[in-house]
Amino acid sequence: MGVVAFVCLSLALQAQGGWELYYGGTAEDYGEAVVQTRDHGFLIAGYSESFGDDNDLDVYLIRTDVDGEVVWMKVVDEGWVEHAFDIVAAPDGGYVVVGDIVPDAATPSDMYMLKVDERGEVLWSRQFGGAGTDQAFAVTVAPDGGYLLAGRSNSFGTGQDDIYIVKTDAEGNFQWDQVFGG
Repeated sequence: MGVVAFVCLSLALQAQGGWELYYGGTAEDYGEAVVQTRDHGFLIAGYSESFGDDNDLDVYLIRTDVDGEVVWMKVVDEGWVEHAFDIVAAPDGGYVVVGDIVPDAATPSDMYMLKVDERGEVLWSRQFGGAGTDQAFAVTVAPDGGYLLAGRSNSFGTGQDDIYIVKTDAEGNFQWDQVFGG
């Protein structure tokens, strides 16, 4: 298996020149989303097979300074497989990451949401979905300070993949969901 490394390129308009750095380990590592931090650094969210202690895919977060130098790296392993696909700065500090989690080899994935503080420590995590496969690919802050997650699900309706929206409060507690499609 080849090595797939995170790549981050600064496109800040105020910078004199850009930079390009590679992050990752000896196995497969994927960068899926990046958000600028309050101090103009970056937080990259993805998933990795290089780190963790069970040789599966885990959420992988890398916090850099404005020049791309690593401030901290965090691996989150709460199940058999976890992916991070999007990240947003939380209004009250920290960051909310969404993706999917596969609890064990016999269970399909659920939407996965976690909040980390400025140091990458997990404050809470949540799972949403039904008996089928559910994934979150995007997150945004709702007008009330909660979160809207958008993704896909085949847990509801005809069993085909449908658009799946979940609304939470600011602490990630489920408020409502909606399925669009067949």
